Parts: sequence; structure tokens; C-alpha cells
Amino acid sequence: SLLDQNGGLSSSTTLTNAGSLTLNTNDTIASYISNGGTLTAGSGTLFSTSAALNNGSSVAGLLNTTTLTSNGTVLLSGTATAGSASIQSGTLTLSGTLISDVVGIATGASLLDQNGGLSTTATLTNAGSLTLSANDTIASYISNGGTLTAGAGTLFSTSAALNNGSTVAGLLNTTSLTSNGTVQVDGTIISNSIDITTGTLTNTGTFGTASTLLNLNQGATLVANGTQQYSLLTTSGPDAATWRGNLNNISTVAPGGLDAIGTLEVQGDFAQSPGGSLKFDLSANGRDLMEVSGEVSFNGSLALNQLGPTAIAPFIPVTIVSASSYAGNITSFSENMEGAVWFNPGNGSVIRIEPPQSGSSFFGSTRNQTSTWISLYDDVIDPGIRNITSGPGGFDISSGIADIGNPDLLWALSASFTPSGLNAALLNRLSPEVYGGMSDYAMQATRSHQRSALSAPALGPLENSNDGSGGSSKSGAKGVLNAAIPLEWEFFAAVDYFRAGTENSINEADYNFDGAGVLAGARTQPQDRMTIAVYFGADSGVMDGDLIDADALGWNFGLTGEYILNEKSQTRLHAAMSYGAYLFDGSRQSVSATATGWAPGRAEFDDLDVDALDLFIGVDGIAWKQNSLTLISSAGLRYAMTSMDPFNEWTGGAAGSPIALDVGHDRHESLLLELGLLAHVEVTSKVTLWGESGVNIGLLDDGRVISAGFSKGSRKMSAVARGLADDSLYLGCGAVYQFSKNISANIGYRAAIRSGAEVQQELRLSSSWRF
Repeated sequence: SLLDQNGGLSSSTTLTNAGSLTLNTNDTIASYISNGGTLTAGSGTLFSTSAALNNGSSVAGLLNTTTLTSNGTVLLSGTATAGSASIQSGTLTLSGTLISDVVGIATGASLLDQNGGLSTTATLTNAGSLTLSANDTIASYISNGGTLTAGAGTLFSTSAALNNGSTVAGLLNTTSLTSNGTVQVDGTIISNSIDITTGTLTNTGTFGTASTLLNLNQGATLVANGTQQYSLLTTSGPDAATWRGNLNNISTVAPGGLDAIGTLEVQGDFAQSPGGSLKFDLSANGRDLMEVSGEVSFNGSLALNQLGPTAIAPFIPVTIVSASSYAGNITSFSENMEGAVWFNPGNGSVIRIEPPQSGSSFFGSTRNQTSTWISLYDDVIDPGIRNITSGPGGFDISSGIADIGNPDLLWALSASFTPSGLNAALLNRLSPEVYGGMSDYAMQATRSHQRSALSAPALGPLENSNDGSGGSSKSGAKGVLNAAIPLEWEFFAAVDYFRAGTENSINEADYNFDGAGVLAGARTQPQDRMTIAVYFGADSGVMDGDLIDADALGWNFGLTGEYILNEKSQTRLHAAMSYGAYLFDGSRQSVSATATGWAPGRAEFDDLDVDALDLFIGVDGIAWKQNSLTLISSAGLRYAMTSMDPFNEWTGGAAGSPIALDVGHDRHESLLLELGLLAHVEVTSKVTLWGESGVNIGLLDDGRVISAGFSKGSRKMSAVARGLADDSLYLGCGAVYQFSKNISANIGYRAAIRSGAEVQQELRLSSSWRF
């Protein structure tokens, strides 16, 4: 033992202690080497330039040195103050106080901190093992492959760096943490901010808190096998950072960080709670991306931020969340993009919509395509909210979230875009325009049968008979030249065929139809100058086109009458009323849409009911007559009305079935002026040839607008159906043959020429007889 009572050692002394040293006053030496010795508790402090505590040594007193080393089993129960302290091997048990700004634990060495004796200004570098039996606070913790073992105490620090090979099995609470290389966390880490800079950090313990800012640098990986918490999860760098394991987001995930572009790869499932949030930055040069190998379950909120002045390209889906499957939906959506943006939860993509120009259509579409797309968008995006409105300045389109519960319309909307605007082929197949053809069929069938009824020649002496041409103007109001011989009743019958078609639709909605009918009727003369007739008929036909395939069955009846105003000129007043009712069964080519795209599919309909009413009043008379040739001029007005009852298409109920429409009531009215010229030549006493020509001029047309809505939607669309024009030029010819005084027959052909339509053709054979 050495009892130093008065500080009498030389300042150049190297003191080697294998026994006991006690100081009752301060003393200064050059070097202190303890080889199992003890610096006992005394009133004095030992000052030295260096101190080496070797195996078996203990410090119970006061030691102040520039450099301190520890090797073997060493106990520090007193107070040691050092410029730097290095635990080079063995275990240093600290039950006292180590006042040093620099503390190092070498590989294989250990520090057992039993009483929180480290300095609050210390930077502790650990390549070995650190165990805390009580809480302790330092300035910085650097682990170079070291282990913070499980202990009762928590290590508090302002900063912490976990480098390659490091392990945290105990409790670490630090303001900021960085991780580089391969790091294992089995204990608990609490930190305001964590940056996994490189390598792979594997967590099986508790990692972070609800207030942690957690960042994964590009190329870095977090293996999430424990409890991971954060307030904001970001990545940094343009390349991907990896979260390995399921990610259940109750806070905020922002790949790339805020106002920067990056990618977060989730090797597992991703689920977001109602309180969770996703934030993505997008620009013309890139976008944030979250790549999920498993299933994504959406909830909570989504925020999109446009970086820079140039937005993402319009009309092109941009994936921000990729996954093997998708479920759920976002409940809150915000964005600051140029134009409107909608989010598709079925594939994790967003589509930006260029601000549309003013007018009744936009994005290069037609008026009908625009109306269809507006209905589709409103039914898919935030259903129940009107997302598209129009005003003096044009259309206003709101951003929103697509309804995943309506997959057929969702995928149709997703496919409704092309890089240059809207997908015309798809929208044409979702429009009700083609149903305007049903009214055309009904009206033309009704008029054709009326003309057939009027074409049946009246009976009587040929020199005082009707020419029976029926080669009328469109009114069919041509007939006999002279008053018929008074008869009680004449009977007539006819068969006819008609064909027409449109070529004026700019939306692929053209159609052709054919029909054939039979009718029978009777006429009589209640007065000398008056003839009236009634008839009943039936017909069947077909309608076909790129978008329609239907069969038609119908019946019709009519009343006709004429009154001779002037016998000399054979000027006659004509009136006619015809009504037809028709039922259509068939299918319309619609759209079958899935996540992979769309294809044509057929929506069925049956018992589609269309009525037609045709009213005519006009006059005709002999304009010129010489020998056997007679010319008759005519003029008249015709009112026409068709009415189509509302009906519902039907398809399969499974997702991906063709999209069905609920079509509304359609009523169409028109008024025509008809001018015509009829010529007939009596070839023999039995044969009369006739020919006719004329024009129909539309005076009033209320337009044909078909309204409809998607069967799985609510917002109505409308489609202008051009159909067959009222204006036309017609030509006809035929012959009448009188078999006997009681039987006569007429055969005739008629063609009507219209703009935007095929030549309408009619062929009929009629006969009259009496008993």
C-alpha cells in the first residue's frame, strides 16, 4: 500500500500499482498503471497524463487523466475524469462516474454501466458490448458493430449511429438515429427521426414511435418483423427503398419525401387505416411510386402534389401504387394538379384531365360522346356528387375518387381515355343514339302500309275509274282520277316490302332496316263526292348495324278519305290517319370492361314498344290531259309523331358483363310539306302505266334526343339521333291491270333519296275486288 498524504510524488513518475494506493491530498504524476491494483477512496485526486487499468484493477477514489485505457476485468466505483477513455478488452464495470467526452468500447470488450455514470457530453463509440442496469444519458452513441445488450436501463442520447454489424437488444432513446450496413434491432429504439441510410436494418423489437420521422434512403431496406411506428414514412433518392414485411399505415407515407420524387417498395401487403394518409408528388419528369408485392387495402386519405410548373401528361394513367391485388378505397382526396385528376383504386393509378375547352363537347369528342362520358364520369367518381357542370365559360370538372363498388363502369371510365383525349369507339358503344332507329322503322313502316292501302285500285268502268296507281307522293294521296261508281263496298289487300338505312351518324350508330307487311281493308262511298276507307295490317322486319341487331313485329290500321271539290278538274281533298304499334327484341353492342381493358359485348332488350301516328291532309287535281296521258299535281301537309316507351336493357350480373342502359321515353314530332306530280298512261283498256316524282320538305322538327342512364348509375346522358331526314326526293313507277269489272291489281316501286341515307326502296302489290 502507498498512502500519499501530502502529494509528494514526482510529476514525471510512472506509478505501477498492483496493490493499494490512497491519496489524502491531490498529487500529479506522468503515468498511472494499475495491474490489479486499487485506487482507494481518499480525499485527494490522482492527476496523470495517462492511466491504464488492467485486469483486476479497481478505482474507488478520484482519478483525472488525459487518456484512460481499460483491459480485463476492471471496476470503476469512484470517479474517473479523462479526455478519452478506451475499453480495449475485458469488462469495465462502471458503478461510479466516468467523466469523459470520448468513450470507446473495442471489439470483444464490454462496458457494464450500473449506475448511469457516463457524462452527458460523451460520445460513446461501441464496437463491443454495452449494458445498462440504469438509465444513462450521453451526447452521441456510435455503434461500429457493437451491441447494446438487454438491460434494465435506457441509453439516452442526442444522436445515434448504428453501423454495420451493430445490434440493439436493449433500450435506446435518441433524438436522431442513422443506420448503415447490416443492423439488428431486437430491443426498443425511440427516436424523433430515423434515417436508414444504407444496408439492411432488421427489426424484431419495437422500432420508432408515433412521432418518429422515418426515412429509408434509396437502396436501403427495413425488415419489418417487429413493431414499427412512425408519424411520417419517407424515402430519399430517385431509386427504390425497401420495406420488407407487411406495412400497416396509420400515419403518413410519402415515397420520395415531401416535394421530391422517390419509390417505396413494400415486400408484403399494404393496408391503410381510416386515419392513414398517402402523399405523392408528380411532375412531367417523374412521380412517386409505391410498389407492393402483395395486396393493397385502401382507406384514409390521398394527397397529390404537382412538382414544378409542368404537370403529368393528360389522359394517360399514371400508376402511383402498384400491387398484385387491390381492395378498399380512399375516403378523402386532395390535389393541386393542373386540370382535374381522378384516382382509380382498382389499379392504383391517377389520370389527369386537361382543362376542357368551352362548347358542347370536349377532348376531340362529339356532342353525344361528351354526354356519355360526363354520365360515366359522374357515376364513377364520388357517386351522388355532380362532378361536371357547364356554364358560359365551358365545363368545370372536379377531381375525385372512383367507386370501386361499380367495377364495370370504373373500368369503362379507365378505358375511356386515349393519349389525345376520349376513346370514341368505347363511348359510341355506351350511347343510346342507335335507338333512334326504332322510331324511324315505326314511321316508315306505318307510311309504307298507308301507301300500300292507297295503291289498291278502285273498281269501275275503266273510262270512269281510278288509275289506281297509288303512285302517290309520300302522302300516298293519289288515286282515282274520277269519282268512283257508287258501290256499297269494295275490298282490297296488299303485300309490301320496304328498306331504308342511315349513313349520317358520326358515332358509328348507322343502321339498316327491312320490313315486309300484309294488310286488308274496305272502302265505300257514303256520298257521291266522298270515299272513305279503313284497313288493318301486320308486318315483321329486322334492323341491323354496327351497334344494333333487332327483330320487329307490328300491327297498324288506318282511315283514309277523299272528297271531290271540282268534278271537271277532278280536284280532290285527301285526308289520312294511320297508326302503328311495334315491338322490338334484340341486342345493342355495348362494352365489357375489366381491369385489363375493354371489348365489345351485347346488351339485350325485349318488348321495346314504339308507336307511330301519321296525319295527312292535301289536295290534288288534273294539271294536264291529252289523249291517254294525264298529269296530276298534288300538295299536302303531313304531321308525324313517334313515341318510344322507356325500357331497360339487361345483361349478366357478374363483373365484366356488358354495360346495360336504362333508356328513357322518346317522343319525336315533325311537320312536312309534300309536293308531287303523277303521270299515267292508259295503254289498253286493261293496262295503265304510271310514274310519279315529288319532294318532301321538312317544316318543323323537334329534334330526336334519346335520353338514358347506366343501369348501375344515376346521371342521365342524352344522344342526338339524326336518323332519316324529312327532306327527300322520291321517284316511283308501276302498272295497274284490270282483270275484270270486279277485280283489279296494282304493282309499284318507289325510291326516296335523302341526304345522309341509303336510297329508301319500297315494293308493293295490291288488289281490289268486289262481290
